[in-house]
Order: sequence, then structure tokens, then C-alpha cells
Amino acid sequence: MTSILNEEWRGVVALIWLVFGYLVLRLLERLIDPIFSDYFCIMWSVMGWLFPSFRMAISGMRNGNVISKVCSVLVLVAMAIPVILFIGVGIMFYFAQNH
Repeated sequence: MTSILNEEWRGVVALIWLVFGYLVLRLLERLIDPIFSDYFCIMWSVMGWLFPSFRMAISGMRNGNVISKVCSVLVLVAMAIPVILFIGVGIMFYFAQNH
């Protein structure tokens, strides 16, 4: 089977989805009314961008070939870095205010 959407290549598709999903998010913020944009972009970023990327990356890690597994790791690292930074900054501000 040579389909790009089969389980062997889901890590690569997850990386592509992560990049193009971000571009769609930026485009939607510019095109949609600002009040509606906040709510819709939050919905899009979770339901249409991050969650599918995460699911495809996990699937690529389990069933993919070597290239798919490498791309899956890149996606998971790219998704983890902002979370780690936000937690680190929050901890830093907490200790800065209390000491």
C-alpha cells in the first residue's frame, strides 16, 4: 500500500499537520472577526490542530517506519517544549513573588 495516510507514514503526516495547522491558525486570526476569532481559534488549535497531531504522532511511534518514528518524536518534542516553558515560567514567577 502506497497511501500516505496508512499507518506507516502517520508520523510524517503529523509533522506536516503540525506545521500547516499553525499556518491555518495564523491565517484564521487575520481573516475572522476579532471577537469570534478568540473562541474559534482556541477551538481550532485544540480540536483541529494539536489533538490530531498528537494522535497521529502516537500512531506513527507505534506502527510507523523509521522516518515516521523520527517525525513523531519531532512532533512530540515540538508540542512539549511550550508546555515545559510555560510551567517553568510559572514556577519562576511564583518563587520570585514569594521570596
